Amino acid sequence: MAGNTGEIQVRMVWRPITERELEEILSDELVEAAASSASEKEMNPFGNIHTSPEFQKHLAHVLTRKALKQANQRAEGLFQ
Repeated sequence: MAGNTGEIQVRMVWRPITERELEEILSDELVEAAASSASEKEMNPFGNIHTSPEFQKHLAHVLTRKALKQANQRAEGLFQ
């Protein structure tokens, strides 16, 4: 994360990364920032008869965070 601006920096890695690097890349703070970005900036829900746009954004946030945490847990298993 770049300072406290809320922006995420992406770096391309063309080599195996260490466990410490992985923890830094997939930190809880970064996961939360990515989930927030996905739900606030990357989607424009229109709502429907079942849910409001606000709930759709909330759901996107929750599901993105869950998927990234699950990916993090799976990746941690590679180093054990």
